[in-house]
Amino acid sequence: MQGQSFLRGVFSEGDGTPSFARVACIPTILTACCSILFLVFKNHAAPDALILGAYAVFAVAPYGTNKVVAAFGVVKAPGLEGKS
Repeated sequence: MQGQSFLRGVFSEGDGTPSFARVACIPTILTACCSILFLVFKNHAAPDALILGAYAVFAVAPYGTNKVVAAFGVVKAPGLEGKS
């Protein structure tokens, strides 16, 4: 039971709501890791720091986007107040 509550906490926000961004990071992180491993085995050397940084940004992009949107709140276009 403790492991199940841990996983539920990992994949949800602080208030308990599920977080798609955290789940979406799993495939992007796996893709980035596999791509880096491919480059290492193909070139027999580690990629440059710029390439590693680009993969890091790609891997956490869903979570970062979610946090940026949450920081700014709901953005409404001017003149649309009260219209549905």
